[in-house]
Amino acid sequence: LRSSVRRFPNHPAVYFEGTKLTYRQLNHEANRFANALLGLGIGKGARVVLLLPNIPQMVVGYYGALKAGAVVVLIPPMTDPAELANQIKDVDASVLVTMSTWSGLAKQIKQETGVPHVVLTDPADYLALPKYLISRWRNRGLDLSNALHWNRWLAQQETKSPMMDVQSEDLAVIMFTGGTTGQSKGVMLSHRNLVANALQTRHWLPNAEEGKERFLCVVPFFHSYGMTTALNVPVSVGAALILKPQFIILDVLKAIKKYKPTIFPGSPSMYVAINNFRGVRKYGISSIKACISGSAPLPVEVQEAFEKL
Repeated sequence: LRSSVRRFPNHPAVYFEGTKLTYRQLNHEANRFANALLGLGIGKGARVVLLLPNIPQMVVGYYGALKAGAVVVLIPPMTDPAELANQIKDVDASVLVTMSTWSGLAKQIKQETGVPHVVLTDPADYLALPKYLISRWRNRGLDLSNALHWNRWLAQQETKSPMMDVQSEDLAVIMFTGGTTGQSKGVMLSHRNLVANALQTRHWLPNAEEGKERFLCVVPFFHSYGMTTALNVPVSVGAALILKPQFIILDVLKAIKKYKPTIFPGSPSMYVAINNFRGVRKYGISSIKACISGSAPLPVEVQEAFEKL
């Protein structure tokens, strides 16, 4: 992130529902989040749970927690509440960051795990004022006593980066995955692991131009595949991240038409949905130069049909 901020400070880093953050703005927000954590006494090695879909707060919270020397804990939001509570207890979390629409779930988790701090955010916190106000009105009454509110909490913080001593072997992320067994386990990933994965994927994209690409980020960041290919890789090449919290085919096609992504990390089911959508060519999917497929085996006929499109 620091390298991309230095090279491309005014380039778009995040596009989300009509709003844009530059690399400099994203970095300032991440620094604020890091300083806010440190202000609560949450720093080196502390666990920060980000229970969020692909919204700007996920990107800010992820890099902000790492800047504070903390460990990011990623859990799929659709996990069963009892299992969620167990996992949050398991990692001994200091903070839970989640959406105000899920405040009921947050309350349940806080009661069951005793997590010291809950931060609530509205997906509209980074949107233009009219959308922000509509969303706030819609979500009124969704609150939790003693919860911190993202906007107010970050507003008081410095935008300077905290100077933390973080080594490459330090723990960076704990990611809960069912693997093949069904029983989710927390997998420990070091900073070196994440950098290695990002560089390896970067080498699979030899034609990607630094500071010029746009990634369609609809694969969830809370899975290792999404975290690597749709978050760490685009940030490492100074690309713009076009964030989509869920895969709704028409919504995604409209985003492709509007933002013209050049690289699309997806899953086979997404490629099948696009292949089967009537009149798909008129959405300008030809802007996409490269696709990455992961999370499940890609049938060759799906690949060929998509490549023809």
